[in-house]
Amino acid sequence: MKYFTLSLMLAFACQLSTLAQVENKMYKRFLKGIYDKKTPTISCDSLYATVDKYILLDTRSEDEYRVSHINGAQLIDYDTYKDYDFTQYKKDTTIALYCSVGWRSQEITQYMRQLGFNNVHNVYGGIFEWSNKTLPLKNIKGEDTDSVHVFSKKWGYWLNNGIKVY
Repeated sequence: MKYFTLSLMLAFACQLSTLAQVENKMYKRFLKGIYDKKTPTISCDSLYATVDKYILLDTRSEDEYRVSHINGAQLIDYDTYKDYDFTQYKKDTTIALYCSVGWRSQEITQYMRQLGFNNVHNVYGGIFEWSNKTLPLKNIKGEDTDSVHVFSKKWGYWLNNGIKVY
């Protein structure tokens, strides 16, 4: 009986691992479809390892930012980013932009490149990928959190690690 229970638990663990790999492959395929190959990206792992070298810009809404953000990130609401004062940064400043999955931040990365910024990067996979990799997040109070605003149930599908907030 003990071996049967152990075998059953092992089989279940393997299924979960396989499911996570399939979802990960689907997420990568999804991201490939929304990214422009001309826009420079940085992986979550690379950013995490060198985060002190970057100014972080969160391009989601204030509601999303309040739930969680990468520590030190400044908010630039996607809906009003053309009103943002980009002149506060030197053109060669190292900047990383992110949103939920990377589409909104890609748009602003491209806009900044048109303004002459030459060292801006879109965070590949956005805050969803960051959370899926269990990298640290802060809420508006500066406290550690594992909650992520997922915008809607449709978009929330891509968040596999963390508490989904709508």
